[in-house]
Amino acid sequence: MGRNGQVMRKEYACYKEGARRNSEATSRLQGLTREGCDAKLVVVRKREVFVVSKFVKGHNNELTTPRKVHLLKSHLQVSVAQKALTQQLSAANVSTYQQISIFELQVGGLENVEFLPQDLYNDKRDMKNVVHGHDVNMLYEHFENEQQKNPGFRFTFERDDKDRMTHCFRADATSRKSYQYFGDVVVFDTTYYTNKYFLIFAPILGVNHHRKTPFIGCAFLSDEKTDSFVWFFNEWSKAMPGGPPKMIITDQDPAMTKANACDLPNMFHRYCIWHIISKFSEKLGALSYKEHYDELKKCIWNSETPGEFDARWANIVGNSKLSNNKWL
Repeated sequence: MGRNGQVMRKEYACYKEGARRNSEATSRLQGLTREGCDAKLVVVRKREVFVVSKFVKGHNNELTTPRKVHLLKSHLQVSVAQKALTQQLSAANVSTYQQISIFELQVGGLENVEFLPQDLYNDKRDMKNVVHGHDVNMLYEHFENEQQKNPGFRFTFERDDKDRMTHCFRADATSRKSYQYFGDVVVFDTTYYTNKYFLIFAPILGVNHHRKTPFIGCAFLSDEKTDSFVWFFNEWSKAMPGGPPKMIITDQDPAMTKANACDLPNMFHRYCIWHIISKFSEKLGALSYKEHYDELKKCIWNSETPGEFDARWANIVGNSKLSNNKWL
């Protein structure tokens, strides 16, 4: 390197130059990586151009065939188009291993792919390193851009004293519009976790007239404490048009129940039937569960009025001698 940081000399040597070190020896049969090849090209800078100062033409090793030249380390690379495709596949939850199979299928075999599987893993690692430590700021900037595109977009960030994100709420214009029409009964669930950031993903969903589940707001929360749920429900209520829903369905989390009572006191709160039914095996015991679960389940799903349910439930509980079970 020159004083001003310019490259003054460059040497290009054969991949099999030099001698093999003893530490490179392995028990596996493999080709020699070093064969003492002297072939090289040396260029030096003279003013604004490079000129060849030395050129050794002959190789003492067998050269790679044109069909295999793309497998040389100097030729292995993931193209811009391939990187873009891997990003799209990753966004669709296609694993790296499956992505390699897709590239293999496109070109008719792994030997025709212009990179090795490890190159794809390395490229993903480098992409993560680029955004490491900046991903929260990038998310904030993304939300700001979305809000500039559409004023109906709403978001809120909360950070701790170390400037780390603790709470994040978002709701786009489509979510708010869906709530206006289908927000009378909503479902709130926090059973989704992220492995990397240790944040809880908390979506709120509704049901539309096509029996689909429109997305009507979500948050990332640092914990499942009452204060976090109160914060979320408060931000969500401010963003949604038309006031609070008539009913919210959640799991049986005590902190969530307390938050609903504090922030949405006039709303009906019901527990998710899936969470209730999943506890039958725990609350009844193995023998009672085996004998009476089907009857209890049919009573829950097939009763069309409160009176019908109460009568059938009392009959099943009485006949099965489970009247002393407080949970039932």
